Amino acid sequence: MLQLKDIRWSTETGESILNGVDLTVPDGKLTVITGPNGGGKTSLAKVIAGL
Repeated sequence: MLQLKDIRWSTETGESILNGVDLTVPDGKLTVITGPNGGGKTSLAKVIAGL
């Protein structure tokens, strides 16, 4: 299982990119992250990859 709770990430200038993100992905489940350009999808993927 992948579980993230209250993930926050800001730029060096203090701009909030992720603010209080919670995500739970059960074992064996395919999960897709969608959203508009600039919505934080890549930033969230970078946080997940860093785990």
